[in-house]
Amino acid sequence: MNPSPNRKPPSGTLFFIGTVSLFLLLSLGLLGYKLAMEHSKAQWEKVILSYQSAKTNEEKLKIAKAHLSNKQAAVWILQIAGSLYEKGAISEALSTFQFFLEHFPGHPLEAGAMLGAGECLESQGKTQEALLLYQRILEKKTPRPIDPLPP
Repeated sequence: MNPSPNRKPPSGTLFFIGTVSLFLLLSLGLLGYKLAMEHSKAQWEKVILSYQSAKTNEEKLKIAKAHLSNKQAAVWILQIAGSLYEKGAISEALSTFQFFLEHFPGHPLEAGAMLGAGECLESQGKTQEALLLYQRILEKKTPRPIDPLPP
């Protein structure tokens, strides 16, 4: 005996099939997300290892610049700029501080990059340019006056 083609399954069965399908889709989505996050974490760990094993500031800077979308890259760039400054490579340090300022406006370490760039400029005898940077730092750090509370 063949069931008739016009016969509809009971509505409870459709609800059950829909619920199971939805559960399977959500489970597969979560599994895909978890795998993607694990892959991303593994990739970032490789980047960190390559940065740590880099021998020169140039190699480290290349790695940091290749990963500007990651927050850690900003810290690395600022560290490299400071290292270059300490080694007396003032022009390279200045361009690295400036790179930071161009690519990370508003970053919490922006004042440190401005200070570093100002020190580089000052050591090159460009006192006026350095003073402008120092002034920008002060302007950013000056608290705005608080409006008095209404009586």
